[in-house]
Amino acid sequence: MKRLDLKSWKGWPTDLTGAAACAALTLAAVFVGFVPLHGRHASLAERQERLKAQRQRSSAIERSVIATKGQLAEMQKALTQSELRLEPAERVNHRVARVTELAAGSGLKVHDVQLGASFSTERYTAVPISLAGAGTYRKCLGFLRALNQSFPDTAVKTFELSARPTTPAEATFRFELLWYAAPPAGGGRK
Repeated sequence: MKRLDLKSWKGWPTDLTGAAACAALTLAAVFVGFVPLHGRHASLAERQERLKAQRQRSSAIERSVIATKGQLAEMQKALTQSELRLEPAERVNHRVARVTELAAGSGLKVHDVQLGASFSTERYTAVPISLAGAGTYRKCLGFLRALNQSFPDTAVKTFELSARPTTPAEATFRFELLWYAAPPAGGGRK
């Protein structure tokens, strides 16, 4: 085997220059071509991840909308099948008399009945009714149970019951009721 002797080789400066030029061109190609390409690839991967996350959120929202539409359809069906028919708000005196009779029938002594300012929406007219009087806790609960069964269109907004510790049988009460009556014939707000 022959040994390569660099001293006797006369073309080594040219070859060394060519090798250095090739190395420089390779490095330039890496920095000019590969680094920006790698950056664009990373940016594209990040955008693809964001798009995937947005698609997942969109799918979740779409499923939620479909479920909500199903619930709305069920509620509308139940509403149309409901036997509850709202009475006209003009019958407020009749309603107050019936509620007062129910309270008296439950063993409560009604001392004061007041009507609040009613307000209307597209679907109902709300009429506040305030009852105050005396009765025991058990009689108040009995009244609330009977009210719920007899007047499903009436809600209890607030209920206050107070008594002295020495005489708990002489409790005073205040019920703030909200009667949902039929909307006005013209609809809309009052």
